[in-house]
Amino acid sequence: MDFAKVVRKALGVEANEASREDLVALKRHEDWVARRNARRSKRHRAYVAKETTGRVIGVAACEPDKYEWDGILWLGWLYVLSECQGTGVATGLWDRILRDARLWSIRKIYLDTSSEGICSRALAFYAKIGFVEEGRLRDYYEPGEDNLILILGMVIDPNS
Repeated sequence: MDFAKVVRKALGVEANEASREDLVALKRHEDWVARRNARRSKRHRAYVAKETTGRVIGVAACEPDKYEWDGILWLGWLYVLSECQGTGVATGLWDRILRDARLWSIRKIYLDTSSEGICSRALAFYAKIGFVEEGRLRDYYEPGEDNLILILGMVIDPNS
């Protein structure tokens, strides 16, 4: 399954190259996210990795547990453009999230993702940074495609 198919399946839209108008809209959205982050809980956070030209090459977000359990954080998403994968962009975004998590005294970070092959690089990255499988919802997305729940237990040291 390729990325365009995943987007069409999840959102019901076509994935095409961004036009100039799309890029302007994206900038407005980034500005809105920045304003929203300033108003929302400190633990609702979006992160952006950009090239020196300003081109967005990676994004990530985290949020507190929806049941508001102290010390729990969810990695909502972490995406890097395919041509920038393997260059340290994801690690840079992750390091920033981890720094904030330590400041917030987070003891566990969860994420959920697909077991589908398209996520194999992401799963390898998550394993490399210490996530392990905590649970599996079988055939969640479709027969043969499970929803994996991964966890990272943390040693809390705000000075790390």
